[in-house]
Amino acid sequence: MTKEAEFKPEPEHVVTHERVVNAPVDKIWRCWTEPALVEQWFCPRPWKASGIRIDLRPGGEFSVAMNSPDGESFASSGVFLDVEPGRRLVFTDAFLPGWVPSERAFMTAEALFEDAGDGKTRYVTRAMHWDKAALEDHESMGFHENWGKCIDQLEVLAGSLQSAEPATSPIRGVGTCLWFDDQALPAAEFYCALLPGSRIERVACYPEGQEMGKPGTVLTVEFRLAGTPYTALNGGPHFTLDEAVSITVTTENQAETDRLWNALVSDGGAESQCGWLKDRFGLSWQIVPKRAVDLLNGPMATKVWPALLQMRKIDLAVLEAAADAR
Repeated sequence: MTKEAEFKPEPEHVVTHERVVNAPVDKIWRCWTEPALVEQWFCPRPWKASGIRIDLRPGGEFSVAMNSPDGESFASSGVFLDVEPGRRLVFTDAFLPGWVPSERAFMTAEALFEDAGDGKTRYVTRAMHWDKAALEDHESMGFHENWGKCIDQLEVLAGSLQSAEPATSPIRGVGTCLWFDDQALPAAEFYCALLPGSRIERVACYPEGQEMGKPGTVLTVEFRLAGTPYTALNGGPHFTLDEAVSITVTTENQAETDRLWNALVSDGGAESQCGWLKDRFGLSWQIVPKRAVDLLNGPMATKVWPALLQMRKIDLAVLEAAADAR
């Protein structure tokens, strides 16, 4: 696509923001594609973003809930139409994940990132509405003022980020290796199916002419869980997984907690205490709702902790009741 096509005059029902932002493209891209960062700038304060899901591929999910200080919540879910790493994102609410048509198509949005020199980014966003009524609805919500505030927040956040990998660093990456007997691939496939934004990246097999492992069988599986890198190794029965190491998943609500817990303890997994469990492959997990973390670190912590210690799977309603008890 040429620059002339990208930046042509806008048709009706389209609104555009363009600004040179004082942060480099790679950091602006991170702020758009890492859920923990999106949460910090996507809503104009004092509103807050939550429930962010990003599956960074055409057809992958992009969802976010916007929450007011008064307890109102507006959820938006859609899919990516185009992903050009470090350059362009296009997403729409016309479809839900799995290309399911949504009940109402409101808009398609585009974000463009272009190096403006001196560590700055030419940042362009477009909201392309289905019709005039949708545009007017968006404007009545304070779109222009609020999106300007969001860009201010984005600029500050991006400017505060450290470089992902300093040029002088000899370290090429940090990950976690999980030792299995011979179940590395089915375990990785199971985990990736559970968590959005997960994928298997490479499978390597044992070569000919070595003592360990049958040639042609799986040696390692490199995969990402919600963006975090792992390697699963088929190393034989010499070492086994135990509770000393666990994967922690912070969930947005009780429904997501229940879904992950039930899936992980199925077919031979086992429940433990206080949000811990062991899956059927022997790997330990902690499934912890974000709200539980807030309660356990808040002013009512002394009331909440005794309730937690009686639990296996974390039950938010019980923790909330304990916090409210007199």
